[in-house]
Amino acid sequence: MNPVMWYGLASGLLFSVWPPCLKKSGIEANTASMIFSIFSCMVIVSTTFVTRGTVAFGVWEMPTAGLCFLFIAGLTGGSGILTFNTGASAVGMKELGILSVVMIMTQVVGSAAFQAYMNGGITTKQGLGFALSFVVIYLLCS
Repeated sequence: MNPVMWYGLASGLLFSVWPPCLKKSGIEANTASMIFSIFSCMVIVSTTFVTRGTVAFGVWEMPTAGLCFLFIAGLTGGSGILTFNTGASAVGMKELGILSVVMIMTQVVGSAAFQAYMNGGITTKQGLGFALSFVVIYLLCS
């Protein structure tokens, strides 16, 4: 199997575990988001700055445009975590799965639309497929 598929499967599995754990913590949304981000940062920092026994400082040589995109990625990622955790705080454990499905399906459709756009544009057939995927999300969650 392609290594990209393994990364996709592993990250999908990991992303499916943290929402129920966060919900079970019983901590309010913004506080849970902050603590979640701190623990996530600890994991990320431990693997980012030490690479194969050497300290990696490549980020300091990044062009301004790269930093702007990292800022946007961090801003949208943090906002997504806050939004998801606020939603998770507002629902019971039974509805948490629905929240996760809607979030993941929306992310899948967005990623697929981006991939189609990067491959030359979205065709009418693909556009219809993306529109129908939102119907599927509605039907799965209603």
